[in-house]
Amino acid sequence: MRKYMQAGTVKDGHFPIWLALFGGMLAAHLPVDVAAGWSAWAHRIGAGLRFGLTLENSGGAPNLRYDVP
Repeated sequence: MRKYMQAGTVKDGHFPIWLALFGGMLAAHLPVDVAAGWSAWAHRIGAGLRFGLTLENSGGAPNLRYDVP
């Protein structure tokens, strides 16, 4: 993943396009239940890559601390 991020060619806006194209291919070639499983898997991968992209562009780890008022 780091190589893709360093290349600078992977953008946040690419993910919805890629997932839609992949979803269309799944629907065209697989039974509905099988396509749904592959789609869920692709969306999980996409979420992880988007998180990595956001993390890479932020310069560090996200602040997960929650301060109670």
